Amino acid sequence: MSSWRWFVSFAILAVCAIASADDARSVTADDLSALRRIDSLRLSPDRQSFAVLVRQADAAANDYRLEWFVGKVQGGPLVAVGAGGDVRLKVGPTQAYGGFEQPAVRWSPDGRWIAYPVLHDGEIQLWRSSVDGSARVRLTHNAADVREFEWNAAGTALYFNVGSAREELRARELTKQRNGYHYDTDLRSFTDLMGLRAPPADKASTAWVVAIDDGRERLATDAERDEFKRLQTVSGGGFRPNAAGAFAERADGAQAVARLNESRLMSRLEFVPVPTAQSKSMQCAAEECSGYIDRVWWADQNTVLFLRREGLAFAAIGLYAWRPASGKVSVVTRTQDDFLQYCELGAGMQLICARETPSAPPHVAAVDGKSGKVRVVGDINPEFRNIALGKVERIEWNTPEFPWSVPGGRLHGMFPERAYGYILYPPDFQPTRKYPLFVAPYAATGFDNISNREYALHAMAARGFVVLNANFPSATPEAPARFGRDYSKLGFSAELGFPFLSMYMESTVRALDLVIARGFVDERRVGIGGVSHGASTPMYLLLKHDRIAAAAISGGIWSQLEYYWATPYAASTGFGEGWFVKPVGEGLDFWKQIDLADNVETIEAPLLINTPATETYSLIRLMKHMREAGKPYDAYVFPQETHIKWQAAHLRACMERNLDWFSFWLQSYEDPAPAKADQYARWRGLRSPAATKARPSDTP
Repeated sequence: MSSWRWFVSFAILAVCAIASADDARSVTADDLSALRRIDSLRLSPDRQSFAVLVRQADAAANDYRLEWFVGKVQGGPLVAVGAGGDVRLKVGPTQAYGGFEQPAVRWSPDGRWIAYPVLHDGEIQLWRSSVDGSARVRLTHNAADVREFEWNAAGTALYFNVGSAREELRARELTKQRNGYHYDTDLRSFTDLMGLRAPPADKASTAWVVAIDDGRERLATDAERDEFKRLQTVSGGGFRPNAAGAFAERADGAQAVARLNESRLMSRLEFVPVPTAQSKSMQCAAEECSGYIDRVWWADQNTVLFLRREGLAFAAIGLYAWRPASGKVSVVTRTQDDFLQYCELGAGMQLICARETPSAPPHVAAVDGKSGKVRVVGDINPEFRNIALGKVERIEWNTPEFPWSVPGGRLHGMFPERAYGYILYPPDFQPTRKYPLFVAPYAATGFDNISNREYALHAMAARGFVVLNANFPSATPEAPARFGRDYSKLGFSAELGFPFLSMYMESTVRALDLVIARGFVDERRVGIGGVSHGASTPMYLLLKHDRIAAAAISGGIWSQLEYYWATPYAASTGFGEGWFVKPVGEGLDFWKQIDLADNVETIEAPLLINTPATETYSLIRLMKHMREAGKPYDAYVFPQETHIKWQAAHLRACMERNLDWFSFWLQSYEDPAPAKADQYARWRGLRSPAATKARPSDTP
């Protein structure tokens, strides 16, 4: 679909949503699959407008639509100004994890244009769009992909840098393909060539200039390269995170700096005046000025605003004002449930952020820097005004105690003392009924956080489930530095009882018991499912507790085969090092304590597996042993996927199948859609262990 047609549809939906708000309907997997998300946000030079990149999945096409919009800080309709091109997966040491890049955007000095990179036909080039949407112009035609970029001060040109030419990079890769990849030095994992292999690091970097008037591209001069570097240090209107931490620069050059400590996360705020013979830096002594500070702004000549992540798992937000002259710190606003990203300080002390909450889908919000009041200034999901969601309730509980976690214990202080999560209720919830419960462990952030999107939590609540989204009590930021190089080995120490797995599992069980104690859950109908640690922890729970009636996992679990995953290259960079024990001799005894493949006799709950192809290796022993033991499972493998799935069609398929799976086992419901007949035939066969043993194949 072309971008203008998408925007017209978007605008029509907004009108329809307003007109028919009284006819609210239930949320579906399709609604959550097509949810629009924000990948980038940037304020204009006058801080009156914002540019935002919106991404929406198209499951039918197995693709994404990206569009740049411009809106006003005071609110109002969004204007579509430019297509965002193709999505880009994050590139790092590996692409195994997944996630999307957040493309940058830069406003021209006069605020009339935005410039942004577009991936199209396999190349990344710069484009610019007028903020009224009337003009869209390709700026660069470079032989290499654009990386960072900035407008010059006059707005007559853009500086940008690139790496090696695409043809050169392709030629290098073709040589590898034809001659064979060297296992020890080219690959980080033996699964690299089974999925999305991260491109080799390209250290080449060349600065260029493109003129706005005639589109001429040329290499930057030494003076222009220096100017480019200077502009990058102040990019964002005085804010830029750096090696020391977040900082903001005042018009006269004075800075407010949140200097990082050895954890590289926690910091303390200080004022750095304009350098003179008498000038001295001054730390903020208030408790609020230390911790996880990730944004800093000068609100005026005398006041610093800073955003501090705090509370359990740093999921809460505090916005504070500090006056260095008096040392006074005051609270602007605090919130526990708002997930804020890409925040920038707008006109009138309005903090403009991408925002979502457990009950509100992504949108652009303004947080008043004086009153703390929040208002929506860019509604990118207007359909949800016409959708009925159930109540969402926050809960908290004490984390479990172990001999190693109490004062004097080997790992005292590694984990927090409290954990939190949310209960999602069916829209027509009645406390006198007994509901099936679905547990989604790991992360509990935002509307449908990234660790659980395969499970369509709000759609599951709409299907008549009570949903428990439980956040793991992850190790504190100081833990790696405090416990040193053996941090990972201690966390997976068999002698200590596998602290990471035990803490996550028993904390989840505590949350489960807390909800069950309310009296509206049928304890015989409890399901659990998740991704990553949200998959391995449920498997450990199946091993240790008899509480689960049905389970689902995405991707691999802890298996003795993990020891063989990393290559020598990964080990040399520290990427493959950790706690993995060789599964030989005593090592086999280690793995038998956590590898469910060696304990299939304990499995009673039917298990659904939706795994990326690259992670099938860690599941093959489990599936083989379950099959031989007549244990119920159904498994699906997704090619060209990452650890956190990204393909739109795959995510949509997982959402629907997970809904069907738990409805089948916990509600005895089968969707009558003809296309699902084979699926239910297989699942009905799983109810009989004898039938499970007898089936000749999982695939007709």
